[in-house]
Amino acid sequence: LKELEAANIDFVIAGQQLQETENFISHHLYDEDFVCVIRKGHPLAKKKQLTIKEFSQSKHLMVTTTGKAFGFVDYLLEAKGLKRRVALTVNQFLVAPSIIRQSNMILTVSKRVSERFRLDSVKVFPLPLLTKPLCLKIIWHKRTDTNSGNKWMRDKIINICKKI
Repeated sequence: LKELEAANIDFVIAGQQLQETENFISHHLYDEDFVCVIRKGHPLAKKKQLTIKEFSQSKHLMVTTTGKAFGFVDYLLEAKGLKRRVALTVNQFLVAPSIIRQSNMILTVSKRVSERFRLDSVKVFPLPLLTKPLCLKIIWHKRTDTNSGNKWMRDKIINICKKI
């Protein structure tokens, strides 16, 4: 929100963990369930569900465009006094399936992304941290609320998200 306040960016798409203050406006985009993807030969693959302890103690593959190995999963773990070991980060989803099929890492992705992988040699578990879906929203500063270019872009994003 500091970047929005400083007018360095026009809007941000974030989960419910980012709470906007009175200077900001938000609009709900969609709800997203997250899952864990592992290879079928992974030591945990025979289990019916992953525990939080098993999840946090495993090595993880993380898709991140920033290169930072800390995301919403880490915030959720931190709230429970836990951490995970991100063994590898990649900057795109396209390489993640082949890495998962050849490693003992866990990949946390949205359920929709996991369905698009159509992977035959993986197992998908519910994320053991979330009890309800992650609510994604778009947030912008009040001062840009009536800016026609900004509003046009926000409306495009909102309408695209209605079809997700």
